[in-house]
Amino acid sequence: SDNYKKFKYSFYFMIKQYLNPIYTKPRFKRYRWLKVFVTFGIIFGILFYFFIYKKNDDSSTNREISDKKIINEITETKITNDKVKEKIDKNTLKNIEILISNAEYNKALILIKPFVKNGSDRAIKLFGDININLLKSYDTNPNKLWYVVKSGDALWKIAKKYNTTISLIKTLNNRKTDTIRVGERLLVFNGRNQNSDNSFKLIVSKENNTLDLILNNQLFKRYSVGTGKFGKTPVTTFIIYDKIIEPPWTRPSDNQKIEYGDPENVLGTRWMALKSPKNPELTGFGIHGTWERDSIGSQSSDGCIRMFNEQVEELFDILPRNTVVTVIE
Repeated sequence: SDNYKKFKYSFYFMIKQYLNPIYTKPRFKRYRWLKVFVTFGIIFGILFYFFIYKKNDDSSTNREISDKKIINEITETKITNDKVKEKIDKNTLKNIEILISNAEYNKALILIKPFVKNGSDRAIKLFGDININLLKSYDTNPNKLWYVVKSGDALWKIAKKYNTTISLIKTLNNRKTDTIRVGERLLVFNGRNQNSDNSFKLIVSKENNTLDLILNNQLFKRYSVGTGKFGKTPVTTFIIYDKIIEPPWTRPSDNQKIEYGDPENVLGTRWMALKSPKNPELTGFGIHGTWERDSIGSQSSDGCIRMFNEQVEELFDILPRNTVVTVIE
């Protein structure tokens, strides 16, 4: 009827006026979606801060506290070690060496631990060698797991998933190639959570010229290294962001690239590039090998951390990118 039509048009007109008042300038219509976009952007920014950035910041703080705890323990151990150093007697040393030669690393580890706590240099060296052999052995332990290969898998994907390296996976499973088959089982080192105790960390002491490989918040192996002359190696926290086999070297004096194998190339057989998330201005630092074996154990570099070639190769094969490296005085 006519009354119904009048009511319908009146109601439609009221709704239209409410949504688009007469006093509203038409040009503002164009920016309506922009307002919506900005509003959602602000909401997303708030959610990102509280649920992602702040969470990462908290985990970073917790990691720093954990690292400081390890550093304090190492410092306390050093003080104790300076006072008392219990030497391994010849019989015990012989028994440990027999166990190592027979690949009975777990038994050797039990025998060596008391001497490590007392700071015997010989014990610390053997302790590290035993741990590396255990790491690379086919035996299972709490830091390893069995992984069943799925369709679409590749070694680099598995390594990335478990925060480990292709080289270590191949070593654990006695593989020469990267070829894997669906359904087969692989033994994998599990360093899945970069911020947890079951991932590797490095602590470099400038005073002692040592590099400590840490696992489960405990010393895993100690290496003698060369650090920067006149304290040039900065005291900070780095991460390994790149790894290069047989690296070229750029000579600082003229920025000339010196290829691997050239006698002037000082980087040795491996290069692990470092960057500091909190100090991005610190560039050009890394962990590398050296041909100058006499330079190890002293402040001898231009700021980098140098190692024996065979030892940097060992680390190169087991440390994934983003491994945390803390440099202390």
